[in-house]
Amino acid sequence: MTHQLREGLSYCFVGDRAVFLDLPGDRYFCLGADLEDRFRTWAVGDAGGDVDALTRHGLLVSGSTPPACARAAAPTASLLEIEHDRPRASLLPVALLQFAVTSASLRLAGLAATVARFRRRKERVRASAAYEGLAGAIAHAHEATALLTASHDKCLARSIAVASHMAGRGLTPILVLGVRLRPFHAHCWVQLDGRIANDRIENVRTFTPILAI
Repeated sequence: MTHQLREGLSYCFVGDRAVFLDLPGDRYFCLGADLEDRFRTWAVGDAGGDVDALTRHGLLVSGSTPPACARAAAPTASLLEIEHDRPRASLLPVALLQFAVTSASLRLAGLAATVARFRRRKERVRASAAYEGLAGAIAHAHEATALLTASHDKCLARSIAVASHMAGRGLTPILVLGVRLRPFHAHCWVQLDGRIANDRIENVRTFTPILAI
């Protein structure tokens, strides 16, 4: 019998530790030493690994999907560091509304439902719109409105808002959640064709992606 991660659970390795994101539970966690060793054995594809304990702890279920960490190519540039004129006036109210809607959704519906809503919106994009100009304009509009909403420290709501705005305009952004340890810290940002849309390279390079949508 083969096994896969249960629905809503993702992971990554940060150094020698496995870190998990339980999306429905809206929490990050690590495992004890023995359970982590068992998970690492399973994750590298060792068919002889003991998965009973992993199943009992609710990490694995029967299935055939192979184990995989989150995949997000390392960004090479930031749209915010590319020269642009002032943000388009028409995009500013949309950015404000998108942030307000996203913040309310996170508060009332929770992380899993909000992420699922973005996922569905992105899946409806049939062909990616012209990249140059539009992506940068949206990125700078959200950066400008962050000053008005004091949301620079609200990376999750900001990132989902940016990604949803881009998907609504025919772009296909990647929403990335990342983690680091010692001390633990989680971060969220948006990438598009190898460029960060709402942050700087130096702010995300220390994080390991744990979920990429």
